[in-house]
This record gives sequence, structure tokens and C-alpha cells, in this order.
Amino acid sequence: MTAGQVLFVPTAILGYGITPVMFIWGWAQWVRRPKFRTVLSILSEVGFVLSTASAAMAVSSLVYAYASHFGEGYTDDSLLNMVRYGVLIAMVGSIFAVSGLWRKHLLRWHAPICAVGTLALWMQFLYFPIVD
Repeated sequence: MTAGQVLFVPTAILGYGITPVMFIWGWAQWVRRPKFRTVLSILSEVGFVLSTASAAMAVSSLVYAYASHFGEGYTDDSLLNMVRYGVLIAMVGSIFAVSGLWRKHLLRWHAPICAVGTLALWMQFLYFPIVD
């Protein structure tokens, strides 16, 4: 087995299975429950919002790839830029999300799982392209 085959299953489970559930659950909790504003909870919220933005960019890049460049793969500069910025946003979101782990609050575990999950989603797009 190659390294790509070994990484395919865990990143697919995290990116396509766990992450959407954690996004829905995290946003539902964030909307319904009272928020206690501390520095760590704000860091987690920033990480959660950034990982949500990265996931939205991932979905929009898939739509863009299917709608306009089916068959060309990742040769389009605008599609490559979407991937670059999506990975960058997910990485910055991961830093913020991990920074907020040290105290108990509403998004303590949702933010880092979603941030790492969006990184796994981007890794799936880069190493196992759907559009070819």
C-alpha cells in the first residue's frame, strides 16, 4: 500500500463524515446556548468561523470545478488559488481553534475538530482529485 492509500480512508472519514456533523452541531449549540465571553472562547469562535469559511470555500471550489472546468483537473489558476487560500484559512483556523482548547467553553472541541477536518477535506481534494 502506498502512503496515499493509507491516508485516503482516515481523511475521507474525517473530512466527509465527522466534520459536517461537528459543523452542524457546533453552530446549533452556538446559536441556542448563552455565550460566556473569555479570551479562549473568542479564540475558539474565530477558529470555528475560519474553518466554516474554509469549508464553504471547499464546496464552492467543487461547484466551480464541476461547472466550468470539468475534465481539466487542477490546471486552472483560479481553482488553484481557491485551494491555496482554502488551505491557508483552514490552517489559520486550526491555530486559533487549538489556542482556545485550554478552558471549558461552548466550542472547545468543535472548533479544532472542524478546523482539522477542513484540512483533511482539502487534502482529499489535493491528493485524490474528484475532478479530472
